[in-house]
Amino acid sequence: MHLDSPVKCNLGLRNADSSDTNLTMRKNKRGGQNKHWAERLRVLVWYHEIKRRSGWTDYMLSYEFAWRDEALHLRSSTNRSWTFEWIRKGGRQVQGRDWRWRNIDEIVTAVDQYSLVNFKGTEKLYRSDLWELIQHEIIAPESLQKRIEECLESNDLVRINPSNHPVISNLLYKYRIDEIFNACLVISLDSMDRLSRIVLLWNLYIQNEPAQNWRVRAILDETADDELDIFFYDALSLDDYRHYYPNVLETLQRSRLDLSEHHMKGYGFIEDIGTWPILPGNLIDPISDRLD
Repeated sequence: MHLDSPVKCNLGLRNADSSDTNLTMRKNKRGGQNKHWAERLRVLVWYHEIKRRSGWTDYMLSYEFAWRDEALHLRSSTNRSWTFEWIRKGGRQVQGRDWRWRNIDEIVTAVDQYSLVNFKGTEKLYRSDLWELIQHEIIAPESLQKRIEECLESNDLVRINPSNHPVISNLLYKYRIDEIFNACLVISLDSMDRLSRIVLLWNLYIQNEPAQNWRVRAILDETADDELDIFFYDALSLDDYRHYYPNVLETLQRSRLDLSEHHMKGYGFIEDIGTWPILPGNLIDPISDRLD
């Protein structure tokens, strides 16, 4: 597998105790709306990334980004916002109820558009589909298929029906479908950024729930585990990594298809399409060279 980082840190956390985060929802201490723990995780990952890029203190970040334009004339060393301290200590999605200060969505956009430090891509990180995936463990097959198609299209990838493609069909005489799937997957993931990889792997893992697809599902489980491990190890403090990564992995492995209103014919289609190889659109033919 191709990785962004040359060294994988394996701290043996796959079966670690995640009891602290094992509640699906966490009550807002001030009596507000319940928040899934993934929302706090989203904020912490974003916060650590902008800290890594800038090296700024919480005071500097709050001074630059917390104030709304119409309140900038009030900003001073004594009249200050504690926004980024709140974010660091509690992963809070600040609401901006005080007219002087931006809410979290406004802050995320302002940071991404800042010109003096390269924060480009931090808004994409904050708004990634990953955080939504973590919060919903059951999905209808039709919705899942739509998500996968959107992910493939946005990354210039294509799914290949082996029966309709001579190169893949010929390879089936030499290799099992899961071996071909894995070879194609490695090539495809190498063309994607890590967050996009994780989102695709997560969706494909769910789609390959049918028992007949166990070999492909095992490949996706191991690959997703590696990608999640490296992503959260790089993105969080060590304590937060130990706290959240095991729970994210457990959530992936609990995720299921909602087949309550699905016909068996449709289920058979899921069994079939889940194993179809995926490749960049311009690399369909070279797959035979990679396997040989």
